[in-house]
Amino acid sequence: MVNTDLAEMIQTKFVENTLLKDMNLEPKHMHGALVNANEKLKNGDISEAFKEFAMLTLLDPNEISFQTGLAEAALATNQPELALQTASILITKEPQKGEGFYISGRACLAMGEIDLAVEDLQDAIARFEQHADKTDLINSARKLLSAIEKS
Repeated sequence: MVNTDLAEMIQTKFVENTLLKDMNLEPKHMHGALVNANEKLKNGDISEAFKEFAMLTLLDPNEISFQTGLAEAALATNQPELALQTASILITKEPQKGEGFYISGRACLAMGEIDLAVEDLQDAIARFEQHADKTDLINSARKLLSAIEKS
């Protein structure tokens, strides 16, 4: 379950986009915290990773890597609605990239929105195919589509 106070604070700061500026910081100053949050997510410390990505997103809601991490942590903590909201931001900011569509497809799948999941996963694959370094993501999206077709 999403902490509503934290969610409201993130939303408010996203609209205002003032906290990072107020602290005279830039996204590059948050790199160590981003690495730490990614490591926690990778190592299964999902709850702590979620908190760290939420705070990073609060500090700079326009930073794509923070939003992506928050979406992945939201999926890992069974919060597909938050992941879908975050994916929408990614798609809006970088519609040419597949990451937002991939996350959206997985979130839709978790919410039982199969048709939307298929559409987003197909969109993700189409975008990933334009980049040679996205093979793992292409394979993962294809596996999800295959699993959907078999069910």
